[in-house]
Amino acid sequence: MPGQITIETTQNVNLQYEIAPLGERIVANIIDGLIRIAVFIVALIFLNVLSPGFEFGAVAIVTIILFAVPFVFYHLLFEIFNNGQSPGKRIFDLRVVSIRGEMVSIGAYLLRWLFRIVDFHIFSGLVALIAVASSDKGQRVGDMVAGTTVIKESRRVVFRQLAFDEVRAEYVPTYPQATKLQPVHIELIKETLNDLALENSEGHVKLLADKTAGMLGLTYEEHPRKFLRTIVNDYSGVAR
Repeated sequence: MPGQITIETTQNVNLQYEIAPLGERIVANIIDGLIRIAVFIVALIFLNVLSPGFEFGAVAIVTIILFAVPFVFYHLLFEIFNNGQSPGKRIFDLRVVSIRGEMVSIGAYLLRWLFRIVDFHIFSGLVALIAVASSDKGQRVGDMVAGTTVIKESRRVVFRQLAFDEVRAEYVPTYPQATKLQPVHIELIKETLNDLALENSEGHVKLLADKTAGMLGLTYEEHPRKFLRTIVNDYSGVAR
């Protein structure tokens, strides 16, 4: 059985997630590798069409650069622009998250990517395999350095989620920047909005709304509770 990890958010709320199963991480990495190989093959085909015999003219050089960038920076680009998910991870509902309960920074993603050399290119991935298997937080070396781990996102619907209306197909988001948030932050917002017994609940809601707006570079004029509900709906409407 996969282990569990408890992430303490910046609001001192503990959220528990399932650590990504090692087998699923391996298969996800294999899928990503196959996609990168496909990119490489497509690049060769283009080169052969544009520059028969691989005569390296200007067109060939530009083509190589265009395909080299997504090939080399594949994992880094997807994790930065797809909120911690590569295509392989997305298939298995896996996601990179910060163990400190904050948004994963570009610097953290960069560290994870740089340490792929250690994790996967030394001893053909044995380092990553041993690190993840022996870590109680499911971290490879790159995760340990970056302060991240990979979780398995649950698609189960829990009671607290019923307080939110289902987002209509034609829903137009008010704050499309909401997709920059990670699931851990959306979960925290839901927990805060639905915990009516929380001491000084309105104060916590206001603080969370201000921090959320600051993280996304937004300003809001509506009631903090309404703003946070809008953020949750926008996240669901845009990210689905």
